[in-house]
Amino acid sequence: MSENEMENRGSKSITFESKSIINCNSLKGIATKVKLKSDEDSGISKLNPWFVTGFTDGEGSFMISFLKNPKLRSGWQIQSVFQIALHKKDIELLKLIQAYFGGIGKIAKHGKDSYSYRVRSLEENLDKLLPHFDQYPLITQKLADYLLWRETVLMMQRKEHLTDEGIQALVNMRASLNLGVSDDLKVAFPKTIPVKRPEVVEQKIPHPEWLAGFTSAEGTFSKLRVEHLKLKLS
Repeated sequence: MSENEMENRGSKSITFESKSIINCNSLKGIATKVKLKSDEDSGISKLNPWFVTGFTDGEGSFMISFLKNPKLRSGWQIQSVFQIALHKKDIELLKLIQAYFGGIGKIAKHGKDSYSYRVRSLEENLDKLLPHFDQYPLITQKLADYLLWRETVLMMQRKEHLTDEGIQALVNMRASLNLGVSDDLKVAFPKTIPVKRPEVVEQKIPHPEWLAGFTSAEGTFSKLRVEHLKLKLS
């Protein structure tokens, strides 16, 4: 998403009220109130799991990163990356999402007016992200991205990314994710054949909190004013 698009979407900024409720005020689209779950052990309020999934359906990205690294035998450093990028006004929401996942990952500057929350660690993906999205699954076409990305995480756990065949298989999956492969990867892996994307057929809203999360990410609220209304009866 470009910075201009983020600027035009409106803020998802949040302020806290009593009774563990977030009041979300935005010029263009956000659920007005989102309930939080209380962590009795730590005393920290947490987002509802379905809210996190719904928000990810709207704003999350599942990526496979390939970086040239001549120090590695394969010549490539490969990472499975989960990312949510938001306007700088919404950094507090990124912090809440990071807290929900146990503090893993990093929040960093993503552009002039945006920040991103990223998880790159294979161990953290296995321990935190896969269990969450397996238990609270996505329902939009982003589910297909997740399922492909999930397989890359498991392949890397099996260390298949250390073999030439495994690297090509990962590139094939990358070709079916998001924006596909870069020009550099096309040159480096000319035999790339995109894998078939999983079909997403069941798209039923699983929980009200999913709807709140998705609306917070993608919803738009407009105000229509009718200045003059005349009725003529004959």
